[in-house]
Amino acid sequence: MNSFSLIQQCPECNRVLNLKSAHLSHWHCQCGCMLFLAEDGSLKTTLIHSISSFLEIIKPGTKGSWNGNAFTVSGRFRLWFIENVFNYWTIELQDGSIKILGEAYGLYAIYEKIDFREIILFTKLNALQNNKSIWLGNTEYEFIRKNEVRFWDAEGDFYKPLLNIRCSFELMSPERNQVEIFELESDSFELYSVQYTSFESLQLYNLREQFDAGKKFLCESCGAETIVKLFPYSQCWTCNTCNSAHYYFNGGQRLETSVPKLKPIGVFKIGDSLWLNDIGYEVLGYALKEDSQENYQWKEYTLFNRNVGFAFLNESDGHWTLLKETGDSPNMRMARAKSFEFNDRTFQLFNAYGFKIAQASGAFSGNIFNDSYKLYAKDFIAPPYILCVEQGDREHTTWFMGEHIATKELKKQTNQYLPVKMSIGPAEPKAMIELTFLVKCTLLVLLLLIGIHFLIGYNQQEKVLLNYQYTMADSLPQQTFISDEFELTKWKSNLQFDIYAPVDNSWFELEATLINKVTGDEYGLQQGVEQYHGVTEGESWSEGGNQETVYLSSIPSGKYILKITAVRDMYSYALSGGKMDNFSLKVTNDVPMQRNFWLIVLVVLIWPVYKFFTMNYYEQRRWESSPYSPYTSSY
Repeated sequence: MNSFSLIQQCPECNRVLNLKSAHLSHWHCQCGCMLFLAEDGSLKTTLIHSISSFLEIIKPGTKGSWNGNAFTVSGRFRLWFIENVFNYWTIELQDGSIKILGEAYGLYAIYEKIDFREIILFTKLNALQNNKSIWLGNTEYEFIRKNEVRFWDAEGDFYKPLLNIRCSFELMSPERNQVEIFELESDSFELYSVQYTSFESLQLYNLREQFDAGKKFLCESCGAETIVKLFPYSQCWTCNTCNSAHYYFNGGQRLETSVPKLKPIGVFKIGDSLWLNDIGYEVLGYALKEDSQENYQWKEYTLFNRNVGFAFLNESDGHWTLLKETGDSPNMRMARAKSFEFNDRTFQLFNAYGFKIAQASGAFSGNIFNDSYKLYAKDFIAPPYILCVEQGDREHTTWFMGEHIATKELKKQTNQYLPVKMSIGPAEPKAMIELTFLVKCTLLVLLLLIGIHFLIGYNQQEKVLLNYQYTMADSLPQQTFISDEFELTKWKSNLQFDIYAPVDNSWFELEATLINKVTGDEYGLQQGVEQYHGVTEGESWSEGGNQETVYLSSIPSGKYILKITAVRDMYSYALSGGKMDNFSLKVTNDVPMQRNFWLIVLVVLIWPVYKFFTMNYYEQRRWESSPYSPYTSSY
C-alpha cells in the first residue's frame, strides 16, 4: 500500500483521480461508482449501495479531536444488522494514522486495529453466548454481543476490509477492555480495540446541517402511510392510523399481529419536546411494559437528540428515570454479582425480571415487539443513578446508565397531571447521602472545632484571683465574706468557681455575687455541695460529693469585689460534732470552657446522627419492593 500512487484513473469514466490517502481501501468517483484497490495494484469498481438518505450529524469533512490529536472524517461504511445499523467512520488523524470512529444511537467509540497473528476459530466464536468466554492470546474475553450482517452501504472514502463482513463479535475482558472482531469471508478476521467516548469529548465541528425527512411505509393492516423519521435507526414502529405494529427485517416490512393495537395513554405525546439535563429531546415513541412475573407495569418514552442519540424516559409509580445505552459499561462478571464498584460508586442489585410490551405507539430504536419475555433484565442502583442490563436468550448484553429525574423538572414542561409518587423510587435520592461522605464531613467539622478550641485555650490567661479556706463561726448557719478587690483586664472573660466543703451526709450552699466597684453591676451564682451515703437492705450506696465547679461567663473588664454567702446544714453540723466548719473557694479568671466545647460537639453531632437514621428509614422504604433487600426488617 505504501507504493500505491495517489494519482489514479477511474476505470468507469476515465477521470483522473487525486486520492487523498493511501491508507484507505475504498474511494468514490464523481461518476458515482465506488473503487477499491485490487491485488494487482489497480483500481477496480465494485457494486455497493451508496448511502442516499442522511440522518447523521457526522459527514465526510467533519473534524474533531481524539486524545489531543485532531482528525478529519473521510467517509464511512455502515453495517446493517438484524435489528439495527452501525456506522464505521474512517478518521485521518493529524499524526498520519488512520482509525475508525464507531457511531450510532448516541454511542461513540474509537476503533484501533490490532495486529493479531493467532488463528481465531470461527466455531469457537460462533458458539459464544451469554456468560461464555474465549481466550485471545493471554487474555480472557467474555461475550457481549453477536451482530449478523445483512448488507452494507457506504459514503465517501473509507477503510474497510476488502472481503465482506459476515458477522461481528463484541467482547470484554474482566478489566473492562473491549474488542470487536469482524468475521470476514474465507474464515478470516480483523480485530479492533474499542474505546468508548462521548460526543462532547470528541469536540466535533463542521457537522451536517440538513437531514432527510425519513422513509415512508404503507401499513399492511389498513394501508395508511406512516413516515418513520429515523429509519434505519428506527426499524420498529406503529401505524399512525390503526396503531398496528410493524418492524423491518431482512430488507422487508412485516406486521406484528401479537401486539395489541391499543394506544397507551401517556403524559407526553409523540412529537413533544423535552429538556432533560440541559439536553433537548423529541418524543419518538411510547410503550407500556409489563413484568413477566408480577404483571407489574411501567411506562417508557423513547427520546431522540441529534447529538447524543436515543434516550429512554421511564416512569414507574410516579418516579422518573432517564436512561441511555452505554458502551463504557461494567463487565459481565459484575452483571452476575449482587453488588459491584463502578465509576467510584457501589451499585446494588435491586430487581431482576423478564418483560414484554403490553402496548406501544410511535417509533423505536430496536424491534421491541419480538422480545416478549425473551429479554431478562437486572437493575442495579446507587441513587440517584441506576444501571440496567438486558440480556437476550443468547445473542447480546446491553447496559443502560440511568439517572433520577425530579418531578418538578417535568411539571414545568406539561399541563398534564403527573402520576402520584408512591413510596421511595429505586433511584430517588431522597435523604440519600454517601455514608463515607457523611463520616468524613463530621470528622472534618470536629477537627475544626478542636482546632478552634485549642487556639482559644492557648490565648487564655487562667489567672487565679482567689484561693482561700474560710472558717465559719460555731453558732452560725449562714455567714458572709467579702473578698479583696481584683481587676479583670480582658474585654470579656469568664470566672471559674471551684468549691470544696467537707460534707458528710449533709449539705452546703454557696451564693456568690460579683460587684463592679465603678458601675455597681452585679453578677451572681448559687451552687450547692452535698454528699450522702448509707446501707439499704445490705447494699451500700452513696451519692453526691465534696466539690463542685460553676462558672460566670461574659464578664466585662473592670475592678470587682466578691460577696460570698455560705449556708450549712446545722442539724448535721451538730450531729458530727462541728466537723463541717469550713469550706474552700478557688476563683480563676479566663479559663477554657470544656463544657461549652462538648455542648457544641453534641450540637454538631445531632445533624449527622439525624441524617443517618433518616437515611436508614428511607432506605428501608426504598427496598421494600425489592427481593434483594439488605434489610431484614422495615418500619
